[in-house]
Amino acid sequence: EKISGIVVDIDLRSAESVQRVRRKLTGESYQSIPRLFVLADALHHGSMQAWALGATDTIERPFDARAILQRVRAAFPDT
Repeated sequence: EKISGIVVDIDLRSAESVQRVRRKLTGESYQSIPRLFVLADALHHGSMQAWALGATDTIERPFDARAILQRVRAAFPDT
């Protein structure tokens, strides 16, 4: 089964969570997969962490259902 993309929704302020995700996403099988990171707030630190972890795109809470669907379709074009 082919994975179209990964949605990462973690606390980007948690060093433990960031390291766990970094270890997983640096694996060869995940290198080319689009990554949509969910940001809990508009803080610059979270955004920088997401891009450092290889984010293809980011979305922020609170969610607007239509906007989220458009962003997911754009982030994961093979779906």
